[in-house]
Amino acid sequence: MANLTAYNNAGNLVKVSIPSKVNGLEVKPSTKEDKALIEKIIDNEGFYAEYNSEFNVFEFPEENVDSLEMELSKFFNRNGINASFSTY
Repeated sequence: MANLTAYNNAGNLVKVSIPSKVNGLEVKPSTKEDKALIEKIIDNEGFYAEYNSEFNVFEFPEENVDSLEMELSKFFNRNGINASFSTY
């Protein structure tokens, strides 16, 4: 956990803690069609993810993100899905 000092909206100095642990993998589809295909893969293959419509990303809570990214990449490549990955 990293501790930082910052100013809040009221101009007060506050301490902020930022977790250093990775909580999961975010997958951002490139198109609406990619989003629909990712939803099908999640349903058909038993993955768990929540869709964040504000940022157009699927959030997969997972500690082993490298393994998950490799597994999802195989499905995406087979189905012609374009998406980007990032951790959160």
